[in-house]
Parts: sequence; structure tokens; C-alpha cells
Amino acid sequence: IWDVLSSQTAVDFLRKELGDRSSWAPRLASGQLRLSELLCRLLDRCLSPDLRLTDGLGGDNMTAVLVLFLPMLVTAQSALAGCTRAVRAVGPPRLMPAKLAQIAA
Repeated sequence: IWDVLSSQTAVDFLRKELGDRSSWAPRLASGQLRLSELLCRLLDRCLSPDLRLTDGLGGDNMTAVLVLFLPMLVTAQSALAGCTRAVRAVGPPRLMPAKLAQIAA
């Protein structure tokens, strides 16, 4: 990758593709943002159309890893949403009335 793109060019490409940080979590959850597809586009951009014309550049094995650090609040909200979906799927847990009152307090 680094033989073909500068670090800054790769960062600029990824930032443009990712869009606004506040939209990451909802777009990831809905499947609208797929990191694997984004990285495929980055790697496709590095591939040589003809190795003879590029003196072999863009013909090596390439691997890309992208890590998104989501805000904790978003992560907690996503986890809660997952729990809500699970409760809908299997039904609410059976709790004793005293435990329900304790949770509500």
C-alpha cells in the first residue's frame, strides 16, 4: 500500500469514505457502513492495472486493518439496543417482584 499511496492520501481517502464520526455507529448497525467494503476500495485503488507499466508496484500482497474507536456512550447504547432485540426475540427475563422493584428504584 505504502509504495502506491502516501499515509496522508490513505487517511484522506478513509476519512472521506467514513464520513461524519457521529454517523458511524448507526451506519455500522444498519449495515450502511461496511468496513470490509471500504478497505476493499482502498486496496483496489492500490492495485496495478498492469504490472509491466508500474514496474511491479501494486502487485504485492496487501492487507489493511481499520479500527474505529466509538464513543463509550454510543457503545453502551448499541449494547442496550442489542439487549432490547434479544429480549424481544426470547421474551423478558422472569424476575421476582422484589427484584423488579429494586431495578426500578
